[in-house]
Amino acid sequence: MMVLAAALIAGTSACGSNSATSDPATSDIGGLLKATCGPVTFEAGPPDPDEFPPLDAEAQAGLDELINGPTGVEAVEFAGDVEWSIASRSDDELVLLGEQQAADEPSWLYVQMVRQDGDWSPRGWGGCRIELEAPGFGPATVATNPELPLRPADIELSLLINEVNCANGQAPVDREVVLRVTETAESVTILALVAPVEGDATCPSNPWHPVTVTLDSPLGSRQLIDGHRYPPQPVTEADTLD
Repeated sequence: MMVLAAALIAGTSACGSNSATSDPATSDIGGLLKATCGPVTFEAGPPDPDEFPPLDAEAQAGLDELINGPTGVEAVEFAGDVEWSIASRSDDELVLLGEQQAADEPSWLYVQMVRQDGDWSPRGWGGCRIELEAPGFGPATVATNPELPLRPADIELSLLINEVNCANGQAPVDREVVLRVTETAESVTILALVAPVEGDATCPSNPWHPVTVTLDSPLGSRQLIDGHRYPPQPVTEADTLD
């Protein structure tokens, strides 16, 4: 496995296990990070869900047609209150993003429409997660290793990552991994990105893969955060994750 060190902004450090490189052209991906949620692409990462404008009359009519009209597809039900916005629009395609408030954090929905006979016709919809990626890299979940529990005095953290995208059930042994680490007085946020497998890939469960992160100062009581999703999530043990 090749691990790229990505020291990207002030107050940020990164490093990894096994061989480490410091190619600035490759490791400086801070300005290349983007956030996606299904077909929705945000202008920057971390994302700002408020960057998109609210629905206008035309977009609302298309959404109403999907939910209530004779679309020729199974009736769509979005439970609860959903705040919709226009993620993108061209002459031929309209993409909407919906924010649905849950008990603990928002969940996200998308709707894709295409123009037919002057009106918007639904092409796809569903739930999605806002995840960070970069050109040539997809996201990975970060978890602690139950066999190597972390201690407050630790500067080197032995962690596990699990690739989100399809990878033929293979660990990223011979593929590049970027670990982007942001340290504050209260938290340590780790964003793990993995170069994809070449060609088409099937989607069995991907294995957990060990990485090592070296901090600027001991972990202490700081919370460990997995930064590949928005909102960021606390890191948990690998055996407690789906």
